[in-house]
Amino acid sequence: MNFLRGLAEGMDFYRDEKNKDAVLRFLGEFYKSNNTEELDETRRVYTQVTPGLPIVTVKAMENMINSDRALSTMNINGADVVDLSFLQKLEEERRTKR
Repeated sequence: MNFLRGLAEGMDFYRDEKNKDAVLRFLGEFYKSNNTEELDETRRVYTQVTPGLPIVTVKAMENMINSDRALSTMNINGADVVDLSFLQKLEEERRTKR
């Protein structure tokens, strides 16, 4: 739960406009770049495509299994390997905080 809380808080930090300069600095360090236009575009795109919570779906897990050469031959069902209870608990915690 602590990992998921930290991940969700990091995602919130990343998307918050008031943290834009810090995020661009972190991205620049990570990508070893000082091209602010590219870093800003990276931040903008990821801000749009990342949800408020680190959500994993059964369908996403099945897609990952099917796209992996070794896993796709093992007859693994996505629903059998995904435990969404942690995400549901995190969602409830965040809902009650607001």
